[in-house]
Amino acid sequence: MAEVSNFNPLLALAEEISGQVNTLDKYMKEESILNPSLAAGASTELWSSHSAHIEAARTSIFGSTKQLNRLLNGPHGFLHEFISSNWELGALYTVLEFNILEKIPLDGQVHVSQLALKSNLPENKLLSILRLISCEQILEEVSEKVFRHTAISEELVNDPNLKAFIGFQKPTIIGLDNLLSNMPGEIRSTTGTRNIPRSQRVSARQWKGSNNVSPETEVVFEYACNILITPLVKALDPGNMMFYEWFSSNQKSGRNLVVEVGAMNGQVSAFLADKFPEMSFEVQVPSQDLVTKAQQALSPALQQRISFYHRDKFTMQPLDNSNDILAYLICNIFWNCSDEDCVKILQSFIAALEKSPEAVILVNEMISPAKGIFEPHVEEAYRRRDVTTMTMHNAKQRSEEEWRALFAQACPHFKVFHTQMILISPIELY
Repeated sequence: MAEVSNFNPLLALAEEISGQVNTLDKYMKEESILNPSLAAGASTELWSSHSAHIEAARTSIFGSTKQLNRLLNGPHGFLHEFISSNWELGALYTVLEFNILEKIPLDGQVHVSQLALKSNLPENKLLSILRLISCEQILEEVSEKVFRHTAISEELVNDPNLKAFIGFQKPTIIGLDNLLSNMPGEIRSTTGTRNIPRSQRVSARQWKGSNNVSPETEVVFEYACNILITPLVKALDPGNMMFYEWFSSNQKSGRNLVVEVGAMNGQVSAFLADKFPEMSFEVQVPSQDLVTKAQQALSPALQQRISFYHRDKFTMQPLDNSNDILAYLICNIFWNCSDEDCVKILQSFIAALEKSPEAVILVNEMISPAKGIFEPHVEEAYRRRDVTTMTMHNAKQRSEEEWRALFAQACPHFKVFHTQMILISPIELY
């Protein structure tokens, strides 16, 4: 175990970086070197100077900032970030493959719809790609879906030899071949793989098959999903705690039943049952096999309060116990459904909500955030998720605007509240 020390390496590195930057600034002023910028057209001798003083200062700053980054991330965070950069590489190579940069005027800006038309690519897929590389400032999204060059993309346009060199370095990365081969295909019905011919879907299982991986590699792949992907999804979408916060302040006398719809194992209900011992839960799962497995997996303390039933998620919700229901839970099932299927599922609640207007639907689904809502490194994680979902499942994360339009299509009388979680309550149903 490491010894406890009052020495804080973060503060030491911060002081080093501050001193190194001040030294670099001094040398730059002495040599009349312009300050750096990544705006299109920017240029400075800082990037090309062979001055011993300038080069030494830059090298010191590089080393210190990289070490600061590692210490802030820790081992798990560093490795995850290190490997996840494959998605940025894949996005860049896709842009190079389809000559997207050359279609953006060097002295102007262009809407993604125009780029999609010129490239013969689907707009929604191209948007996810451009937004991911914009997180690295390879392009800049100056307004909603409108992009322009930065000094980095400008360099690639103006220097075909550099572009060829980068293209030659194209690595073999997970999902890149699928990303390139599937770019021309539309994401069906806005989102989801339901009703898409299997030959046009890209799932984790298919990735393993298409790459002829060995049984040993399959085991590694499963571990990767559990160790790397699952914690990332939880970090970006901490749904259980949002449910907990809602139920903590929305208890209603006589309504102590919660119905979880479309679940696979009832983990959300198990979490809430542990926190709220006065409540009961009904979990609707898509197959009879899952009913038995899920019930057996419950701890003895929860088996009396959580019941599992086989129910197709498109079937109308029953009315016999609707007055006992406080809330219906929908958790991470819509992201991989088409708009049409989402509408059908939502409409299956209307009769029950008409009979019991105090009940609500709590929807916990991932949203593709608008630009600038989060800190840059957090936004980059969301953009990676959007590209991963598109690549592995041919699905698209919806924006808040798209979600609201979907709920309105299901029922114009739904009242939708959105904070971290979407709350749907009925008003004036028919």
